[in-house]
Amino acid sequence: MLQELLKSLQEFLYQLGDRLAGGPTLTPQAASFIGVGALVLAVSTLAVALIALRRATRMRRHYETLMTGSGGSRLSDALEHVIGRLDAVEQRASKVGHHARSIDVGLESAVQRVRLERYDASGDGAPNSFSLALLDAHDNGIVLTALAGRDRTRVYAKPIQAGQSEHGLSEEEQRALRGADAS
Repeated sequence: MLQELLKSLQEFLYQLGDRLAGGPTLTPQAASFIGVGALVLAVSTLAVALIALRRATRMRRHYETLMTGSGGSRLSDALEHVIGRLDAVEQRASKVGHHARSIDVGLESAVQRVRLERYDASGDGAPNSFSLALLDAHDNGIVLTALAGRDRTRVYAKPIQAGQSEHGLSEEEQRALRGADAS
């Protein structure tokens, strides 16, 4: 059957060559080679086109699967939702950062170091007197001293600026202040 087809194609091409006025004529053998070559080229082109179509269809399916999320929602909708949530988280994080900085500033002036020195100021053998140093991050604060006696107790408060006092400090008050500085 293929031989009959090739023979018919050869005769057709031969007759076509004869009809062309003044042009070169093809021999039957040359016409058969051209016909077979054209047929092979057509089949190859068809095969390549079918392979390309199959790959394009597969890629399209993969793309549609990728673009459709769970529950049939679109990937672009899901991404927009995630980006919106991310923006909200960034805004909250910024607010938390500002709040944390204001707390840090406030904590610098809060009492951070404390030292209590107990001692016997009355000489009765019981350490009922004390000096309490309360300092912030910049060594500012107060030293409270309570001197307990048998019939009365006196309380003194001395301001501290940069670790120093304008008022004279007793030995116990100085120990409390040094201990607070070291903590």
